[in-house]
Amino acid sequence: MTEQERDQILLSLQENMLSLKDDVSGLKDDVSGLKDDVLDLKKGHRSLSRSIAVLEVEHSRKIDLLVDGQILILEKLDSFEKRFESNEEDLEDHSNRIWNLEKNVGII
Repeated sequence: MTEQERDQILLSLQENMLSLKDDVSGLKDDVSGLKDDVLDLKKGHRSLSRSIAVLEVEHSRKIDLLVDGQILILEKLDSFEKRFESNEEDLEDHSNRIWNLEKNVGII
């Protein structure tokens, strides 16, 4: 191998090394950017997790209130049904008494 060929190979190797060095530098920048993106994602995830926890607590409270309201409505409905049944019985009893009175008086 001649000295000129050896110099040509060395020059080619140096150019390849410089190109490789630039590529590695670019990769380092890309990795640094990815690290920043991951940190931002982690912060966003923490914030989102806190928001979800707050929503779960709020919804749980609201569901409890809705259930309590439904229970009160059902209790009131039960009370009204009992009063209605009692009033129906009283009305039937009064109707029977009136009918007997009218029968005894001779209206019927």
